[in-house]
Amino acid sequence: MKVNEAIFSSPAFIFLVLPGLLLYVVGTILFGVAIWRSGTLPKWAGVLYAPTGLLIAAGVQIGWAQTLGSALLVIAGGWIAWSVLQRPSAEAAGAAAAQPRVR
Repeated sequence: MKVNEAIFSSPAFIFLVLPGLLLYVVGTILFGVAIWRSGTLPKWAGVLYAPTGLLIAAGVQIGWAQTLGSALLVIAGGWIAWSVLQRPSAEAAGAAAAQPRVR
């Protein structure tokens, strides 16, 4: 408890931890939006991924939020990995399309 109190009450928290936490939250939201808009990854995995940063950051104050954020992160990441592994490889998909056209 003394270590947590020392971290959260020091001036370093405002200049080091708080900006890093803010960038992490904004980054996960933007990455979730990028997954949604990618057109190749599952859209709803982006919806699951976007709030994970906020939930994990809120887990410092609300204990169950960190658990929920971590679970959503694992589910979204697994869904993305599964969808990528289900697609044919570039060699198999592009073998027929790679032939030059003759006029």
